[in-house]
Amino acid sequence: MKIPTINSKIVLVGLAGIVLISAGVFAWKSSDLNLPAITNNQRILSNTEIIAKVKPATVYIETTEGAGSGMIIDEEGYILTNAHVVAGVSTAKVKLSDGELYSAEVKGRDEIIDVAILKISGEDFPFVKFGNSDEVAQGSNVYTLGFPFGLEGDVSFKEGTISRRLSDGDATYLETSAEIHPGNSGGPLVNHFGKVIGINTAGFGESIEGITVGETIKLVIPINAVVGLIPDLKSGREILVEKDPEVAATSQPSTTQDFILNQECLSLKNEIAWKLENKDSPFGDASLEQIFYSPKVNSCLYVEYTIKQGFYNKRLMDIRNDGYSSDPLTMCSAVYPLPEVRDVYERLDGNLNGYYKEIAGCDNFDEELKKYR
Repeated sequence: MKIPTINSKIVLVGLAGIVLISAGVFAWKSSDLNLPAITNNQRILSNTEIIAKVKPATVYIETTEGAGSGMIIDEEGYILTNAHVVAGVSTAKVKLSDGELYSAEVKGRDEIIDVAILKISGEDFPFVKFGNSDEVAQGSNVYTLGFPFGLEGDVSFKEGTISRRLSDGDATYLETSAEIHPGNSGGPLVNHFGKVIGINTAGFGESIEGITVGETIKLVIPINAVVGLIPDLKSGREILVEKDPEVAATSQPSTTQDFILNQECLSLKNEIAWKLENKDSPFGDASLEQIFYSPKVNSCLYVEYTIKQGFYNKRLMDIRNDGYSSDPLTMCSAVYPLPEVRDVYERLDGNLNGYYKEIAGCDNFDEELKKYR
């Protein structure tokens, strides 16, 4: 799926493939190495030591719908993974790195955050330790473990760096350069101390028959966004996201998909603002108020406004329908007090209340806007 922009020069990279991954973690390293202090009990580990520490707690998860990865988080056998790995099921098959096979029960899930907790019976299981995802810096070395493409066998180990932190106000992800593939979803991303700083979640890029090709963006849920939810998930927290049949068929976490597409829309902000200010909008000489991705129409929408000759106009436009003949999705117009007449109206009325005269739709504009978010 590709979202066209306002002209042929700007092309929104489509969701040809938001691919579930979950083996990429991001840690980044700033120029001042904003990292936790290394103590006698905490030292930088070699790759071999990281594998020896994390691999025993990295598990293969298989359901009737597919396969993914996960991590044991305590000796009692609780397992942390992505909610989309166990979507639509209450049980799963879990295989440890030593080949031991277990039946797991899904104890809780939050499909908004895209996390779930499973439980296997037993005791004294190997388990991962959590780090602090707030302390990772751009450029920090990170490592992913999991089962790419859902293939059983030995645990895969990849290394990379933290590329950046992405946030849209509601959700935050870490982007990593570590090579990750479908099937890694739910696996750990660890720092050079072998501590988990994220859950591998999704990959974004062009794909051919489900296989991502070329440049991709790999996203990881920071572990600090998850730790506080674990007790509730163990106790049965169940938050589901209602999906359209078309979206559900992709087996992709819709919240992550929307996040990525919203980032792509935001990247067009300066271009659209320039075109509006250069009288290339339907109203001409307009200003950009906001731009966002709308899952309802599967496109970038933007709000433009003009204040001209005593009139205030605001319109919600679809980026695919840019042009003088385009119809807005919703709009409003109102009389606006010009500076040169403000004093006159204040002397006559004592205030400006009588000057604001709605022409159409302004009272309901914000409510109409919410329908497209």
